[in-house]
Amino acid sequence: MCGRVTGAVMGLINHLPNMRALEVLDIAERDDVLEMGFGPGLALKKMVKLVCTGTIIGVDRSPTMFRLAQARNRSRQLRWKAEIDRGQLRADTTGKCYG
Repeated sequence: MCGRVTGAVMGLINHLPNMRALEVLDIAERDDVLEMGFGPGLALKKMVKLVCTGTIIGVDRSPTMFRLAQARNRSRQLRWKAEIDRGQLRADTTGKCYG
């Protein structure tokens, strides 16, 4: 319960910074996007509307935020466009990222 409340508060506090970041990033439909610490998944939901053929990858260490983001972004449209993962991010020599 505490995690859900924290997620809701995070969503409110981060709404304007997230919208500004999306505006500045000017994400195009073929872009690949990595969001580190996606929290409750509000920005992921906005990004999926911008990216058509690219990939959206979200990484967050919190199991609670993972569940909140997954529930918020359960639509069919998002499933094939975005990947939500928990854990640490590391890169191999080919530049591919893994959660």
